[in-house]
Amino acid sequence: MVLRFIFSFFQNLFRSVKYSIMGDSNDVSQADFKINQVIVPPIPKLGDSQMFWTWRMLIKAYLSAIGLWSKNYPKESAHTKFVLLSTVEMWVLRKEYDDMTCKCIFEDLEGRYSSSFGRNSGDKFI
Repeated sequence: MVLRFIFSFFQNLFRSVKYSIMGDSNDVSQADFKINQVIVPPIPKLGDSQMFWTWRMLIKAYLSAIGLWSKNYPKESAHTKFVLLSTVEMWVLRKEYDDMTCKCIFEDLEGRYSSSFGRNSGDKFI
């Protein structure tokens, strides 16, 4: 009984030392799985011009944080295009976005939604 306890103690000790030095193979497979998962950013979806500036600020901050923003436009990559298109409402999407670059998509959205109602027109409300 005592011998069995000593044997199991050393077996667990060697196992823990081996995993701390070489890493647990189970943890590695979980880490690889997490890398391959698609992460949709927690940014509210763009649906109208009232939401555009908030959306633009959050997109810029998110893409800057992951290194996909350059100067005043998003960098060209598949991940950037996914982030842009996953953060707009369904009715905002156009079929042409499949063939457009990230910069062109961003400029199109900016052109469509950046001017709010009454800003460029003569109609002013009190």
